[in-house]
Parts: sequence; C-alpha cells; structure tokens
Amino acid sequence: MNMLPTLQITQINVPIEAFYSKYSCPELTDTNDGFCNSVFFGSVEGTLPITEDTAVYSKDISKVGAIVKLGVLGFSTHSVIFTGTMTGRIGKILVDDRGSKPLGTFEIVQHSFPVLDIKVNNNEDVYVMTENCIVNVADKDPCPNKVTCQDCMKSKNPACGWDIPAASCQPNVDNVTEWLPSVGGQCLQIEAKDLLIHDDSRNSYREERAVKFKFDPDIKFDNVFCQYEYGGDRLIQAIQVNEYYECSLSLGDEPFTLHLVLTGGVIVSTKINMYKLSSADSCQDCVRTSGFWCVKSVSCVIECEDCAGEFDFIGPDMENECPMIKSIKLYMSHGHTENLRLEVANLHPFKLVTVMLFVKMSRSNYKQKAPNAHAKMYLQYNNSKIDNSTDIEVYRCDNFASCEECKYQKHQNYQCDWCGSCVTTLNGGCSTPESCPISIYRIVPSFGPENGGTLVNVSGKNIGYPNDNITVIINGAKCINVNVIEASTVLSCYSGSANIVGLSNIVGLSNIVGLSNIVGLSNIVGLSNIVGLSNIVGLSNIVGLSNIVGLSNIVGLSNIVGLSNGVTISVNGFSSSPVENLYRYESQLELHSFKPDRSIISGGQKIQITGVNIGYDGSRYNIVFCDSSKWFCIPCRLFKIVSRTSFICSMGTSRTIKTLEQLLVVIDDNTQLRLNRSFLIVTDPIVSPLLAEDATVFKSGGVKFTIQGKGFSNIGTVKVENEDDEQCFIKSDTKVICKAPKYIEFDFERRKRSPRQHFFVAFDNYVTSLTVLYVDDPVFEKLPDQTFGKNLNIVIKGQRILEGAKQEEYTINIGSDGKCIITAITNFNITCLPPYGKPQTKTEDAIFILVSV
Repeated sequence: MNMLPTLQITQINVPIEAFYSKYSCPELTDTNDGFCNSVFFGSVEGTLPITEDTAVYSKDISKVGAIVKLGVLGFSTHSVIFTGTMTGRIGKILVDDRGSKPLGTFEIVQHSFPVLDIKVNNNEDVYVMTENCIVNVADKDPCPNKVTCQDCMKSKNPACGWDIPAASCQPNVDNVTEWLPSVGGQCLQIEAKDLLIHDDSRNSYREERAVKFKFDPDIKFDNVFCQYEYGGDRLIQAIQVNEYYECSLSLGDEPFTLHLVLTGGVIVSTKINMYKLSSADSCQDCVRTSGFWCVKSVSCVIECEDCAGEFDFIGPDMENECPMIKSIKLYMSHGHTENLRLEVANLHPFKLVTVMLFVKMSRSNYKQKAPNAHAKMYLQYNNSKIDNSTDIEVYRCDNFASCEECKYQKHQNYQCDWCGSCVTTLNGGCSTPESCPISIYRIVPSFGPENGGTLVNVSGKNIGYPNDNITVIINGAKCINVNVIEASTVLSCYSGSANIVGLSNIVGLSNIVGLSNIVGLSNIVGLSNIVGLSNIVGLSNIVGLSNIVGLSNIVGLSNIVGLSNGVTISVNGFSSSPVENLYRYESQLELHSFKPDRSIISGGQKIQITGVNIGYDGSRYNIVFCDSSKWFCIPCRLFKIVSRTSFICSMGTSRTIKTLEQLLVVIDDNTQLRLNRSFLIVTDPIVSPLLAEDATVFKSGGVKFTIQGKGFSNIGTVKVENEDDEQCFIKSDTKVICKAPKYIEFDFERRKRSPRQHFFVAFDNYVTSLTVLYVDDPVFEKLPDQTFGKNLNIVIKGQRILEGAKQEEYTINIGSDGKCIITAITNFNITCLPPYGKPQTKTEDAIFILVSV
C-alpha cells in the first residue's frame, strides 16, 4: 500500500512571488540561502511513489494562507500530510484507501512568517521550520488504555488506533490490516439488509435464509463468525462471496440481533428486521429486503429462480433499475380534462400490462374560490405501485383577480391567461389574451455616459417575464442584452449610445421658412452637435421660433437618439407610454487632474482623479497610467466613486521606476477619456530596524513606536497587521508613528520560547517585518483609603511600569471627567497631581482612578 495513495500538487507562484517582492530579509538570514526572495513549491516526502492524481485537499486559503510546504507521516494503513502555509500555520490531512479529509483547523507555528520546511524524523517527529524557530508539531501522547473503540478515536496521536482482534487502543506495530487509525474517527460498522421470509414462516416454523453483510471500513477478516439469539452460543462461520460475507441462519418472523465474532469476542453487532413476502408489493420494497423483483409478472420472490423462467429480474443492490417516477411536479386546472405528461424510468412498453393513475387529495371537497389543492400522485400497474410519487397541484384560474397576478401564474406553469378576467387557456379558452398595463417606476443608476454601455436596472410592473420579447428604449436609445431579474418587476440591460448623429441631414430642416431670420439662432453654440435639443440655452426664447412653418413636421426629428426624454418598454409587441425624467445621458465628460502624482514600485497608492461627469456608481472602469509609447502601462483598480466629479483608484505594481505620461480611463467599454500629465513610479521605501527604545512593548499592544527610514512621503497609508481600525501616522519622509499589535499566542509550545515576535507593516503594498520584544503588562497595587485635595499628590504603586512604554504613553483619569497630571514616573510607581475641583462620579464617596497605557 502506498503511504500517500492520492495527491495532486500544483505550483504556487503568483501570490508568493508578489509577497516576497515586498518582503525584506532580516539581518540573520543569508539572502543567498534559497529561502528569501524565492518562489516556493510544495514538496512531498514519503517511502513510496505517488501513483494517483486525485486532489486530496481543495479549500479556500484566504484565511490560512497558501500552502507552500508538505511533509508526510506514513503508516501501513494511512498517511497524515502536514501542510505548512505562507502565514506560519500548520494543517493536517488524513489520507487512506477511502479518500482524504482535513483533521481539525490550521494552527499557528509562528504568526505571519511562512513555513520554510517540514522534516519527518523516524516516522515519529515532525519538525516545522520558520525563519526564526523550529517546532516539533507531532502529537506523541501515549495511546489510552482500557477504553472502548469510541474512546480510542478521540486520540490525536496518528500512530494510535483500535486493534479489532485485540479490542485495545495501541500502535499498529505488526502492520495488521484489522486496525483502525484514531485520526480516522470511525469504529468498525456493519452494513446488512433486512430479510424477506415466506408468509407461512414464523418463529415456531423457521426457514433457512442467507444473511448478507459487509464491513465499513472494508476490512478483510480471515475467520469471522455469526451469532444470534435464536442460535444460542453456536458460532456459524461466514463465507465471503464477492464484496459480501454470508451466514446461513434459521430464521422466523421476528427481528433479531446479529453479532459478528472473532477469536477475541464480538467485534460489531446490528439489528436485522424480518418481513413477510406479501408485504413487498413494490420493486424497491422487494430488493431492499434481499428479494428479487420479477419484471414480467410484477412480483417479489426470495430466489431469482422463482421468477417462473424469466430472465429479467431486479435483484438486491439494484434499486436504481426499479420503475420510478422522475417528474417533480404536475399541475391540473380544476374542472377540466387534460393530458398530463409524466416522466418515468425503467417502464418498458412490452412489460407494461395495465396502467392506472390515482391521486390522494389533501382535501376531500374542492369548493369554488378555495385555495389550490395539493396532492401526491402515484403510478400503479398490474396491482403494484411505483415506489415514489410526484406532487400535483390543482388550481383555479378565477382565483387570480388581477391581470398581473394572472400573468405571473401563467409563467408558473398554470394554464391561465387574461381575457378581461383570469381564465384557463385549455379547450380554446382565452383565444385572444390581453396585455396588462405596463408601469415603469425607476432606473438605477439614473444617469450614465452618453456613449452608453452602463448596466442599469429598470423596475416597474408587468415589464416582462423570462422568454418574453422585451424591448427597452431609454431616451431614444435601445437598451442591449435585456434580462429579467425579477419576473414582471425588474429588468437589467446595458444602455445604448445616445450620441446624436446626423442632425444636419434631417429632411427639411434647412428649408424651414424664416428659420435663417430668427433673431439669435445663428449664435446658438454647437447647434450642429446638439445633445438634447430641449436643453439648448436660450432656444425657448428665440423670437418667432414657435411660428416657424413646418417645424413640427420635420421628418425624423422626434426619433433622433438622445433628443427624446422618456423611457418605454415593449413586451411581446405591447408598448408602454413614455415616462420622462427617469434617466439622463451625460455629455462633456472630461478628466482634469489627479493626486498624488506618484506611487512606489510595489503599488497600492490611492489616486484621486477629478473631472467633469466622470463618477458613476455601478459603472465599469478600466484605468491605466501609460508612458508615451502606450506599451508600458500600470493599471489602477477602481477603489470607490467619490462624487459625480471624482473617483479613487488603487495603483498596481510596476517592474521598475518610470515616468508615465498619460492617464487613460475607459467607462463602460464605450467612453474613452485621456489626460496628458506626468505620473512617477518611485522606489519602495527603506525601513530601518526599530531602535532599542521602541523595540520593547507590552503584550496587550497599543503602545506607540516610531519607524525610521526613508521615502515615507511617497506612501499613502501605513498599517500594522491586525490593526484594521487605525492607520499609522506619517510624520515625515523619515518617520512614521504606529501602535504595536497585540502579542499572538502560539498553538505549539516549546520548552524555551523567545518573547521576541515579528509582525508585518504595510507601506501601501510594500510589506516588511519588524521585530519587538514583548514584556508582560504592568500591574498596579490597590490604593489605600486616603483623602485627595488641592496640591496633594497621588502615588500609584506597581511593577513593570516602564518596561514596555514611556511616560508620555500613560494617562490617568479620575472619576468621569478628571485628569491626574503625571509629575514623576519610575518602573515601580507613578506620581500625579489631581484636579483642583472634585471630579464627577456615579458614587457618593468612592472615586475610581483609571490608568491607561
């Protein structure tokens, strides 16, 4: 048996490569040792080769990190794969002949630092190496003694298991097959079918029956015996037939308990029920009780030879070949005769003698205007019924009072439609269905670029169902790819282009009598490029415009895309009235500026871009900064829409420092904007190790420390891991002020563990590690009873006060609104001056003092 029967390994390089490109090696690490700044591949170690290609583990790694290292603890019956991740965690996976499964959750070896190697020693110890520590993660607790199999399964030691013949929890030192690993969590079980007996058999008149059973897990025993209460202490040897074991027992009509016995005693038991042959009136009832179903005579027998010369029979373990109904649900209109199409399987016409459908209704009397009736429908043939059934619903069309409700039910497989009222369409009813009035309520978003391509949701009533022919026109532009989101009430589509084309070609526009003499018409800016004629400044005030002969008759003026201001929906040829002011096409989109004008190589800088009509919630943005050749471009992923005039994007990663010359923005695939302006890609910041005065902090975290280096003014945000609510403060190009994270407890304890711990700090997308020494939090003594007054100092005694924080990190509050000004501080006491007035408090006499650090 292979130590690792099934495993699939794939290269993991993109996330890891991106990670290490932002990671700086600590001083104690040799940069040429093959670990730092390198791509890791999962490695497998075992005693036998891998011969299968089935994946043993496939889960979301967003929480535990990518798996980069593997080690295998192999046994004769199973293997345990130890998986190391990029975030310093270890997981375990059990693999055996039956498959694989994770064991528990991933545990922390060293917080946030990748597992560099896993070594298995003497198939007993499992050593995990990170950059700063080596931990033995093997569970070597001794196997529990004098326990049941269920108790043994609770052991986490993969070497422990249940020895079935010995009935004890112990390692499998002899490599026997009759042994179950504790990490598998499953004791021996038995699968046995209930049995049929002839109708005249009973406990006083028994018959010989073969009891079939198999073990789970599928373990092969050389000598296994059957024992049951009607046989006394007699042991009957089981014979293996294919995948089953068989015992021939003398049985009556009462259930019994079957015990399976090895030389050491009973190993497993199960209850077996007995049924009379006459009770098996269907195929599945027959074969589930070890019977044989005769297909031609439609009957159940105990032996296949009893099928009266037939060669077609369905035996045990062949339930899927029994006749069955496959239709899930059927519908019937009350008071009408209709043909129902019922999908069945394993019913062959030459074997089908008679067919009868019968329905068991949930209500005996179906009155007018009553709710729909629900029932189960069965199929019966030759005095035998098919085991399963299908649901059937009996409905009344006249229960649906409104047009929209009637149309909705039509699309729920009801044979109904609207002809002044909701009637059935069966037998020629409602030959000319009427359409329901279409109402349009709103469009979200309510505006977008004039070139279209914006995904919009249109809500209303009676606006279409799946498979309807639906057309949506928005301000004269046809919407593309209309989809029904919610039947009758919500549609989605992409807005069409409303960019006006061909206004100068309108028939008759140049020939309108007196048009050239209208005062001021020649001064209208951009008449040839009209976008929304109704919005032209001053057009309504032009003298005599209303009197121009033939203006209302200009061919095609009303159909110019973008000139109309209304939304219409057509469903199966029936159109709604136009609804105005639901959507607005925006023209004159422009880019004006962006800031900041630089980002580091690792990216992550948030760039705010401003302009005119450029912010559209829900629109799709493609944003890049390019050099003059446009061959070198850095993407900037949309972060959020700020307003109609601004949005923010997050810069991607560059390969090198570079000066980019232009910003390109594409909105909804159809609108392209360009801004020629320089953008700098600069080098990543240089981060120095923490100074000694900043490198010691309390385990509870929160203490401020100063990061020193160079290039911090090129950074947008600095954040410490696990501190999502608060960012660091960039004080200058060389200094950043942060708060220390909490100390992370490890899941694997060692005899000696350094109080130093590493954590990551992200400068935009550049990530580096810092090392601090964690010390225990300070403790303070209870203050003695005393009276406070003006100019009377308070002395608070304690321990370790200055071991992880400076004086400026401490604040002392008295009551709910008082401050105690610190005048002196040592590692063992704090002296402070209370306020002149009495602080407010919720108690009459006692005043609480709160020390914060």
